[in-house]
Amino acid sequence: MHALSTFTVLALGALLGTTAANERYKVTWYEDIGCDDFLGTTSDTVDSGCQNIGTSVPALSIQADASNARCGWTILAFAGSDCDGDAHDSVTLIDGQCFRVAPGEEAWKSWDAHANPC
Repeated sequence: MHALSTFTVLALGALLGTTAANERYKVTWYEDIGCDDFLGTTSDTVDSGCQNIGTSVPALSIQADASNARCGWTILAFAGSDCDGDAHDSVTLIDGQCFRVAPGEEAWKSWDAHANPC
């Protein structure tokens, strides 16, 4: 009986680990304004903190995907390199929607992702 209980606990732990691994977001940035000409992407399961896009080619559009996350993610994109929405344009990304950089801004330069509480 003890072996069965240990096995059950291990199986549940593996299942929970898989569920957590699937709570993933993805941020993708593009060279054009229509989210067609791929530049780069990143994906993770933990809060990002401020991340610079860091590409020599300007990222004129950006898109997020967190559709497989149970509680979702709040992902913000910034036209400044320091996630500062006061000095530059910023937007809260919506799953699957393409966001082009605002007129007068050079490019999307940074982003930040935070898990939504369930």
